[in-house]
Amino acid sequence: MEITTEWIRAGVEGTTVDGRTLSRVVLEQMAKNYSQSVYNARVWQEHLRGLTGDSIFKPLGDVVAAKVETVTGGILGGKLGFYVKIAPHPDLITYVPNGQKIHLSVEIDTDFSDTGEAYLVGLGVTDSPASLGTEVMKFSVTDRGSHLFSTPIDAEYIGDDKSQNKTIEFC
Repeated sequence: MEITTEWIRAGVEGTTVDGRTLSRVVLEQMAKNYSQSVYNARVWQEHLRGLTGDSIFKPLGDVVAAKVETVTGGILGGKLGFYVKIAPHPDLITYVPNGQKIHLSVEIDTDFSDTGEAYLVGLGVTDSPASLGTEVMKFSVTDRGSHLFSTPIDAEYIGDDKSQNKTIEFC
């Protein structure tokens, strides 16, 4: 079973901390155009790509969906936010609870495959995002919503051969 996150804000329109601009048009195009079947954006540690499968810079996940939504409240209220759902790999899941690589950073091709439109080609996980308003990633299994779980009970299994009786746990 693949784990997929809820929506995470990966950027907000406007000027970044390093002076670049994320435009509303670019964010809207990335959300509209993104499809894993067209080009699967991978998640990379600090935007670095390793050359081998055992590199410390191997992919840490995949982007499964993208959307835009207006930010409500706060200093960024009214600006357009760019949100993604990711399927994190186990290595990324171990970083985040330790407070490492907790922000996302978008990788944008502004003229993707000569279409004249922007496309999300990757995400970096970083501790110093350029965009304002990036949400902190959190991975948790404590909020299970409407899932129901039974309490385990001990039961004794009695087979044909009494020497093989065992206590087993049912959930």
